[in-house]
Amino acid sequence: MILYTPCTGFVDLEAKIAYGLARLGIEATGEAQIVPRQGFFEVHVPCDTDEPLRRALYTLASRMLAAEHVFFLPGIQPRYRKQFPAADGHGVKPVYQEAQLAQLYHPAAMTGKVAFRSMMCGHEQVEPYGGKTGLILATSPHAGMPTKRDSVHSGTNLKLCTVCGALAVLALHSVCFQLALGPRTERRTAVLTPLPLDEVDGHLLLALHAAQGSASGTWLSGHLPATSIPLAFLARFPHVADLMAEAEFALHCVIFDPSARDRICGTQYAGARPFARFISASSFNVACMQRLLGTNPKIETLVQAERMLTSAALHARRGHASSFARAYAKEVQTPDKKPILLYARTAEHILEEVCMIPKEIVHNPSVRSVASTIRYFVRNGNYGYVDSIRNARKETHRLEETLAAMLREAQTRSRAESEAMVWIPTEDEVSEVISLANEQFDEVKLALALLGLSRFAGRAEPEAEAAPEEILEEEIASEEEGE
Repeated sequence: MILYTPCTGFVDLEAKIAYGLARLGIEATGEAQIVPRQGFFEVHVPCDTDEPLRRALYTLASRMLAAEHVFFLPGIQPRYRKQFPAADGHGVKPVYQEAQLAQLYHPAAMTGKVAFRSMMCGHEQVEPYGGKTGLILATSPHAGMPTKRDSVHSGTNLKLCTVCGALAVLALHSVCFQLALGPRTERRTAVLTPLPLDEVDGHLLLALHAAQGSASGTWLSGHLPATSIPLAFLARFPHVADLMAEAEFALHCVIFDPSARDRICGTQYAGARPFARFISASSFNVACMQRLLGTNPKIETLVQAERMLTSAALHARRGHASSFARAYAKEVQTPDKKPILLYARTAEHILEEVCMIPKEIVHNPSVRSVASTIRYFVRNGNYGYVDSIRNARKETHRLEETLAAMLREAQTRSRAESEAMVWIPTEDEVSEVISLANEQFDEVKLALALLGLSRFAGRAEPEAEAAPEEILEEEIASEEEGE
């Protein structure tokens, strides 16, 4: 059986209804699949009639939605909460048992014209969710009552039927992630909805359900901007990032004002794959991101990381990568104000995968040797050289002048007994770096900056020469292949 969401025009509401229908399918048969279409979703369930789905809806309504205060519903003030339980004094409401799901979620019932319907989902034969209240911000923050205090567009809610409302609330507490933000005295609520951009099978749906149970209700301290919440959330829960990296998802984030549950501070829509791939690539990336969170989150660095991963233009990603590494060294420090640099694996991943710098440059021994000298000055709080390299342009000789000045100071410091550990690259290594910069200036400049702002990863040992007998065996083998 294939069920179709009602095409309301709000992608987050459509996704919640699709997740709710898939939850019924999993409850009834153990299998379900969500297929995104243009403006709506298909939900494939392995059953011939909707009778198992109706029984599942009735069961979940009596088990999960019947109590007044079991679940927190963002967008509903406490005085109106009693209007939304699935049960009254006589038990579970009949609408949950009598709902003809095959008819409600049939292509013939899809609206496509929300503005001309009093019932947003087009299900006029079903009573509104929550009585006359209608659509709530928990189902979609982009519809109904105005989302801004000083910009009133409408004075009434568009209504949503009871079945669609119940399915959206099921999704809210099965797949959507609810987080607490900010200080404890003025804590806000953020709701993240994963929006499928590709097919989602039952295995992945079950994994999302399990991840939601472990991640929801946690606290991210600090007033994070909406643009940084998806990256912060995935860094906080790497197992969710692993799921997001399997299929194509977008994350829809909504922040609710703590002073009134029916007010919204901000919304954000972002693709999850760039963040998920970065987090899933290495545990070093996770550790770097988690250092930016905590009691006092490093918001500037988080913003630069988000822009570095999501910018479409390559030159923009490279610029934000340089700013991210510099801000990381500035804001992440030890108690005695010493900078904590990026992990070497993280810097290499950013250079190779995000900024598309060739490995021949990133792992070039001469580049790494010069970067070691830059790192020495960074660790001692001298950011002048790395900043000068970051801001150098090809048409000037600023890069060569900066390297010359840095080497002179490094040699001066190396003569002092207390500064004997400063690394001095050889003249051949410096010449090779300058020669590479003449051919690939931006790539070499960025590699020097990021490697200089990251931890020391060691230097590759020279390859051992092959033994004479091994060389002879290889020559004989090649001659035999030629014959």
